[in-house]
Amino acid sequence: MSKKKWPAVVVSDLDGTLLNSANYSFDEALPAIDRLNERGIPVVLVSSKTRAEMEVLREALGLEHPFIVENGGAAYVPEGYFEHSHDAIEWGVPYPDLIARLHEVRTETGTRFKGYADVGVEEIVRLTGLGRAAAERSKKREFDEPFWFEEDDERARRSVLEQLEAFGLTVTRGGRFFHVMGNCNKGRAVREILSLYRDEAEPCPAAGLGDARNDLPFLLIVERPYIVAGPEGRHDPELVHAVPGATRVSSAPEGWAEAITDFLSWFDESLVPGT
Repeated sequence: MSKKKWPAVVVSDLDGTLLNSANYSFDEALPAIDRLNERGIPVVLVSSKTRAEMEVLREALGLEHPFIVENGGAAYVPEGYFEHSHDAIEWGVPYPDLIARLHEVRTETGTRFKGYADVGVEEIVRLTGLGRAAAERSKKREFDEPFWFEEDDERARRSVLEQLEAFGLTVTRGGRFFHVMGNCNKGRAVREILSLYRDEAEPCPAAGLGDARNDLPFLLIVERPYIVAGPEGRHDPELVHAVPGATRVSSAPEGWAEAITDFLSWFDESLVPGT
């Protein structure tokens, strides 16, 4: 696939953006994906999900493009996709080191919180609504640990987050959980992947679709950002404030299709001289 002239790129979060946040459905987005495929516009998935989870989803969605896992911990590129690139690009801290730091902070603060490493598959099923096989794949973590607090104590919560950041770790919040990782985020990973596309096809404008605060770093660097509404139809106020030029669409997966329609219309207009 080297030296392909990519006309544009779509960068998309998964949960709550492309996938319905309640049942993980995506059928309503498939016609939009077909339209992108017909025009040679790749969809780069960027998620807090693990590589094991995303490989299954990419196959179900019919995608064969690079994808970014665990909040920017790593990116995986199909062999030969770009003329010059590695099959795997890693930015994150190894998972055992994250778990060790979390345990240390839990002991020091006495705050009650749990992460994926502390619970079994059945608890993940209960918390997320995933099926057992999908929950098992979600526990195959390499660079990012989702965690949640067991008590409503803002001071204790802030102490935990501050100590994790003092260790040089990054903490962000997704749709369901807090996430701790190394000095990486979705924005850094997206920027590097976009640079690989643009090495082969300038200017290659990008659309970015997200719904939660951990999507902010990449929504800030794309030409056309889209904020997908939550299941109640409301948009994350922090994203709306931080990306005032973003286009707001309805809940997933219908909102994802709306965003693609809008992006393709904008892209076609941008090709017309004088517009």
